[in-house]
Amino acid sequence: MVSRKFVLIVVEGNHDQACVQRILRKKLRLSEVKNFDDMKPDFPKIWRKFAPEYRQGEGRLHTRLNMPAIFEGSNLSVAVYWGEGSNLVRNLKLRIKDLDPEEYEPLYAVGMIVDSDKQSVSQIVSYYHEKLKNILPNLPNQTAKGGIIADGEIRSGIYILPDNESQGVLDTILCKCGKFAYGDYWDRAVDYISSFQQEDRSRIGVKWKPFDREKATIAALVSILKPGKSNTVSLADDDWISEDTIAQVPELQSLVDFIERLCQ
Repeated sequence: MVSRKFVLIVVEGNHDQACVQRILRKKLRLSEVKNFDDMKPDFPKIWRKFAPEYRQGEGRLHTRLNMPAIFEGSNLSVAVYWGEGSNLVRNLKLRIKDLDPEEYEPLYAVGMIVDSDKQSVSQIVSYYHEKLKNILPNLPNQTAKGGIIADGEIRSGIYILPDNESQGVLDTILCKCGKFAYGDYWDRAVDYISSFQQEDRSRIGVKWKPFDREKATIAALVSILKPGKSNTVSLADDDWISEDTIAQVPELQSLVDFIERLCQ
């Protein structure tokens, strides 16, 4: 009997989570567990540890919870957990530390997929290695094209978006995907966002941070693809990530390869 592999993929936000979900469905052919209440009796107990709980004493009952996405295959169980950006390290430590092997299934692999929007790739890799070395001692302290995955008691890997070399974010990749998947519609979204000059944004008190233009352009096209719905829904359902975009966008293919290697 083939033992199951329990793989944790950690991302920063819900958009990243939606894209990884799409990759797991399209490329690894895994099935998503839609409802925690419908879990089978043999559903991995370890993933319940990643399910958030409302902290009523904090009075923040309307705050969106970072619910993991769970995927199952014949011998593979994968959780995609978004760690709330700057809170990622703290949240991950709370859930991974003190995993009693007699109570929880053993983690086979942990892969981190994070942006390089504010620091260089080398700085980000060093930061996560230092912050997480007590719980993930095999997490690489360097990266390379395609991302590095190190073997050990828990296989550990880190992928720095967009390509492990240059600064950017998930949206850097998605802009290339949008251009290929939607052609003229993407060009119209680019033209629309470009029509708002700095003085226009200043007039209503808007100050863009790096990569906000890319995010705004994606949102403009999403408003046509999925009127009234969020980017997250479109990224999970539409053709931003497809067989065609994976074949045509090298950065996306590299990310897919990293996820496939992590789960091998």
